[in-house]
Amino acid sequence: MQAGLPRWQNRETSNRLQRMSYSQRISVVLPTQAKKEKDLEKLCDIEKRSISNFVYLLIQDAIDQAKTSSKLKLTDD
Repeated sequence: MQAGLPRWQNRETSNRLQRMSYSQRISVVLPTQAKKEKDLEKLCDIEKRSISNFVYLLIQDAIDQAKTSSKLKLTDD
């Protein structure tokens, strides 16, 4: 990742987002409270992202952190 840039301005993230159209679909179940209070929608609006894109980045961040901490083996994407 490029230091000092927000994730949404990162070239690496941009490249991953271009490949997103070739990705598999998953379903996510939200707690009722999160949906009722529209917390996810509010956060996505602040970040100027769609919900699916925002969730994708959260998942990718978790995978990247797992690789960095050696929980997952580092591989080429």
